[in-house]
Amino acid sequence: MGDAGRDGDEVGARLATTGSSSAHLAHMVVVRAPSSSRFDALGAFERRGLHVVGLASDGGELLIALRCADASAAAAVRSTCAALTPPASATPTQQAALEQLHRHFYDRPSLAHWETEEDAWVAPRPTLLGTHAATPETFALARLLAPGADGSAEAARFCAQLRRDSYVPVLLGPAERELVELCEASAHAWFEQDEDAKVDQAGVYAHIDRKFVGYRQGKFREQLELRATKEGGFFPPLPGAPSALAPALSLLTREVDGWARGLLRHVGRDLCGQPDFFEPLLDPPLAGVGGAPPAAAAPAAAAADLGARVAAERARLSALPTPPPQPDEDDPSYASWVPPALRHSLVRACRYDAESAGVCGGGVLCEAHNDVGFLTFDACAATPGLEALRRADGLWVPVEEAAAQPGGELVLIVMVGDTLGYLTKDYYTPCRHRVVRPPDGARIGLPFLFRGRSDAVLNTRPALDAAAAAGRRAHLAEMETTTIKELPAFASAKSILRNWFKSVKA
Repeated sequence: MGDAGRDGDEVGARLATTGSSSAHLAHMVVVRAPSSSRFDALGAFERRGLHVVGLASDGGELLIALRCADASAAAAVRSTCAALTPPASATPTQQAALEQLHRHFYDRPSLAHWETEEDAWVAPRPTLLGTHAATPETFALARLLAPGADGSAEAARFCAQLRRDSYVPVLLGPAERELVELCEASAHAWFEQDEDAKVDQAGVYAHIDRKFVGYRQGKFREQLELRATKEGGFFPPLPGAPSALAPALSLLTREVDGWARGLLRHVGRDLCGQPDFFEPLLDPPLAGVGGAPPAAAAPAAAAADLGARVAAERARLSALPTPPPQPDEDDPSYASWVPPALRHSLVRACRYDAESAGVCGGGVLCEAHNDVGFLTFDACAATPGLEALRRADGLWVPVEEAAAQPGGELVLIVMVGDTLGYLTKDYYTPCRHRVVRPPDGARIGLPFLFRGRSDAVLNTRPALDAAAAAGRRAHLAEMETTTIKELPAFASAKSILRNWFKSVKA
């Protein structure tokens, strides 16, 4: 949408001077629902057959963009809002609706867009959005990773929903929730330190072993990136940091490494009938505390005391040799410095502040993007802000604003990454997601990006041949010598060739 930085008053003035008529506007209404009544509001509009075409968060409230068939339907929206408890508010005029669309949905040109030639807002294109009629299912992680889950109907439904929406909510049990909450609280305390302390402990964000790690202060967020080492440590080791941060994040890394491997078995079976398809492409499984192999198919035991687990992990990390810090490039010891060997997957702690204006003042603190890797795991933060673009209907969904779970479980969002999209020719489409300004305070995000080895060769020919021999289709791109790090270039080259052949045929 052009001129996204203009405020609503200027938009209104331009509409008044250009004589834009309401006939162009498809009877758009924007509803502002209090957070406590957002689910009631959506249900009420659905029962009336109204078309929800956009969702956004603003100051802890949910903004709902609706397209109505006529003026009477728009009036019904307003009466429905008044009947809710507590009541919601709806824009009283078409001009007010457009101003709200411009202010909060400026990156959704399919809703309404600015016609620079005529200097006026116009109606959305006919192919506005699809309809997402199916109710998303929430899966219990323990059931998906339980012995015997391979090939189950539940695993098949998980894969189908991951293909349909590009993300799936799964439920973490009490033990996993306690660990995530400890990591979030420890990260919050870490970010409260002054910047010099954070740089001293984590180092400046930079390449180590050809992988980014360390701390950086971005325009709209602070970020701390950490990885496990191939020797079983955690880097950077964060000397002087709040005591629970490194061991808690190390434990979480070990847990998610196992979850990812278990869920990728279901994806491998869905793609080509081979549950172990991804294993040759990954770093070796992380060893458990004390050197025991991880239970890749089961979350942490609920009976384990978290304090004891953190203490044991802290002792294990302390017993490992500490990698020497990276010297400055002008230091004589730089030439002989040996960087630690790091694993490809990573955990990223991010802090977003409610005081940030966001991109173009629109409240978006992390712009829409896909993550590199096979899968991303993002546990819902205590303060919401994560939104995912649902593949099925193109709506931004505030995925962290889920209803409280009756058993106290924590919702974990599993998202498709770029590597899985390239490998499957978008049979699994990468999840477009963003972070909007939290309603108050700060949001601490802890995404875990599960990645394959950059040098792993993607030879899909054996899987394609085996599937053909079994009379089934393998949803894989044809590759034989491409490595994971070459995937983006490989995809770009195929796109260039495809467009060239189209031009030749034309």
